[in-house]
Amino acid sequence: MEFGSLGEWAGVIVALPALVVSFYSIRQSKETSEDVEKQKAVIEEQLNTFKAWRESFDSEKAAQIAAWWAVRGDNEWGVAIRNERALVRDLVIEQHGSYAGDLTANELPPGLFFAPSKGDTWKISSVKEEDISPVSKSRKHSIQRVSYTDVLGKKCTYLMREK
Repeated sequence: MEFGSLGEWAGVIVALPALVVSFYSIRQSKETSEDVEKQKAVIEEQLNTFKAWRESFDSEKAAQIAAWWAVRGDNEWGVAIRNERALVRDLVIEQHGSYAGDLTANELPPGLFFAPSKGDTWKISSVKEEDISPVSKSRKHSIQRVSYTDVLGKKCTYLMREK
């Protein structure tokens, strides 16, 4: 029975640690791969949660600003504006029924506002709900489009009615 030459034994002794290191590397690689897969799953779940939140946020934006024709007091016609959530910028309300043109505001905080339709300008002021009455049956007065920039800097536009 031969046990091999000294050179063969030296080769085995040198190869044995390399074999151990290889097995260790394979094991580490597998654990790292499993960790990466777990991280991918967590990131994907967070991304899906964010997408769902963003979609719900987008669908609720149209409800953030509402505008309609109203009468304050006995006969003061104008546009009522309700901002339900946060400050908006660059508000434009395209309307039909006033010579003043589009109603615009650089900024509009949350609240209920009234802009009388007098002359060729709009003056927006806060108002109590009980002080105004909606105009629901006028063929001469309508809101066509509302657009604004939300707190995230996204431009939002929605069509109320065709001209």
